[in-house]
Amino acid sequence: MGQNWGVTPLQYGPDWRIGRRLLHEQFHTRAIPQYAPQQEKYTDDLIVRLTETPEEFFAHAKKFVHPLRLE
Repeated sequence: MGQNWGVTPLQYGPDWRIGRRLLHEQFHTRAIPQYAPQQEKYTDDLIVRLTETPEEFFAHAKKFVHPLRLE
């Protein structure tokens, strides 16, 4: 999955409006609660990993952030 798409660098126009609408559908205030179960699952996993191997903090943090972005 490419990470080079976004609304910010786009010039205002049809593509920008489509991107803005898609972002709003997924991230408006009423949509956020749908992500809570996934966030709790990954937070629990992060806590376990940090407890077992705290010296690998950055690797754990990276593993924690990527699944949240992709789901």
